[in-house]
Amino acid sequence: MSRSVMSLVLMVPLVSCGTEEEPIFSAQGACGPVTEHVLTLHVRVVDASGEPAEGATVTLEERNYLRETLGSGLSDALGEASLADLDITSVEGCWGVALDYVVVATLEERQAEARINPSLFNAVQHGEAEVDRRDRPLTLP
Repeated sequence: MSRSVMSLVLMVPLVSCGTEEEPIFSAQGACGPVTEHVLTLHVRVVDASGEPAEGATVTLEERNYLRETLGSGLSDALGEASLADLDITSVEGCWGVALDYVVVATLEERQAEARINPSLFNAVQHGEAEVDRRDRPLTLP
């Protein structure tokens, strides 16, 4: 008995957006202006039992558009870290397509991460200078 395999290929046009020097391509349409915003990010890191994780390295990465680490810090005795003077790039209309901000906590061989586009987007939209995510801690395994 033979099996037929049917392939379906979707053709989605890519539309350039962003600045002329650094275009962004989106399957959802043209993006708006690219702007920069300086923010401070507050995070909390805990271990698997919920106790503060002191000495964890905390970084903010943008993994799609910029593909770089934007800042880093160490968690204190309360498991808290603040990353100041972060240059956050905003691409209007493309936060869900072009940008991928991820906060990462690493302690020894353990690592936890969280995507934080909504938190940064809300801060940019409301003109806020700080993003506080301490109520949603990164939990190391």
